[in-house]
Amino acid sequence: MIPDTLTMRKIAYLLLGMAVAATVFAAQAQAREGRLDRSFGDHGSVAIRDSVMAVGTEGSIALVNRKRLVLLTGKGKLDPRFGRDGSIPVPARVGGWSFHPVDVAPDSRGRVLVFGWVLPLTHRTIKVGPYSEWVPISRGAVLRLLPDGQPDPDFGQAGAVVSDFGVRSEELEELSQPTTGIAGGTVDSLDRPLFAAGAAEGDSPCAAHSFTGWRPSAIVRLTTSGQPDPEFGEGDGLSPGFPAFSGTPFVSLALTADDQPLMGGALSRGCPEGASVIRLGEDGMPLPGYGTGGRQDFRHLEFVAFTAEGGAILERRRFGTEIVRRVTPQGQPDPSFGLDGTVTLKMPPGSDRFPAAAVDSEGRILLVGSDSLPARGPRARRAFIVVERLLSSGRPDAGFGRRGRVTVPVPGARNVGFLQVSLDSNGRLLVLSELTKPNEYPTGAAVLTRFLLD
Repeated sequence: MIPDTLTMRKIAYLLLGMAVAATVFAAQAQAREGRLDRSFGDHGSVAIRDSVMAVGTEGSIALVNRKRLVLLTGKGKLDPRFGRDGSIPVPARVGGWSFHPVDVAPDSRGRVLVFGWVLPLTHRTIKVGPYSEWVPISRGAVLRLLPDGQPDPDFGQAGAVVSDFGVRSEELEELSQPTTGIAGGTVDSLDRPLFAAGAAEGDSPCAAHSFTGWRPSAIVRLTTSGQPDPEFGEGDGLSPGFPAFSGTPFVSLALTADDQPLMGGALSRGCPEGASVIRLGEDGMPLPGYGTGGRQDFRHLEFVAFTAEGGAILERRRFGTEIVRRVTPQGQPDPSFGLDGTVTLKMPPGSDRFPAAAVDSEGRILLVGSDSLPARGPRARRAFIVVERLLSSGRPDAGFGRRGRVTVPVPGARNVGFLQVSLDSNGRLLVLSELTKPNEYPTGAAVLTRFLLD
């Protein structure tokens, strides 16, 4: 029996309707890629004091500020095994000196390392330089805590290592006391502490007289027991020095899969000149073939992230646009990314000037920023986190959020300052947002949010 024309039309319309419905369903499912993880913390966020963040291999999250060290589980809850209800006070004294933390890193065994510097309790400064400026006497300090928050007796002396680590000021030879500090730290796959250290140096800012400042200049690696690693650098655990290097505002440390250190920051001889990326071999010596002496400088750009292979993401913002550049592990523009390694994006209205970024396992770039837009009332405002994902080719990922972008309000925030971002072992994006007043002065509070990306 042959169906009549009317029946054929009905079948055609039915099939067309099913195809449209399937397309809409697929689009809706695709649009759900890139969203706030409501299972994390309190419906997707955790309110905390402004801190420095690090993510462990098992999903734990360590946060440290001047007063407290907090450890969260992978669900965004306080870890009851650590200290009292997931936090401990930062030790006020280490080695008899006043301790000041700057960074934190969980290792593969659930221990937590805290990096910083110490100051003597009395006679804290010495006069140096042509202006007889007072410079703090200081030493670097690394602490290692057990999973319960107690000092690790197998690390250094009673769980702490205090030293200048061989980092002394080459420019200010008259310094009779160390002025060493640590700018940032991490741990490698063998749980060896790795950190950026520096000492007081002369500085000449753009619009002021010269002064004596402090900036990181070398990378140090310790053994798991806290001794200088004889297999790193020239046998003393210390890499060669890198002058005119500074943070942006934080020094970014990372490691490739084979434990080659990476350090990203700013090139500065007084006035900011661009980005600077340092690559070392696993032995702590400059990586052969990378830039000059293991260092590659990039004029008029800012460093924002590393790729897993040792490449870097750089950016520049001007006139409502964002210029993103990806360079290869050899420090050259990546020809597979945009036009000669560069793409230009339009910035959303209200965007801040403190961008951050991360690169996932597929080479996609997650650009993270914030908006502060008017809410109800003539002066009311509300802050939003904006996440934009680029494919490895540099094109916006149309399957991520809406047109490659996700915008999520920050609970209770009107203005957001610096952002810290990290991907956990499951590929979820963590964003720690510093909350600020309208004049950009920090409030001392922060909000940690987690995003599902796929």
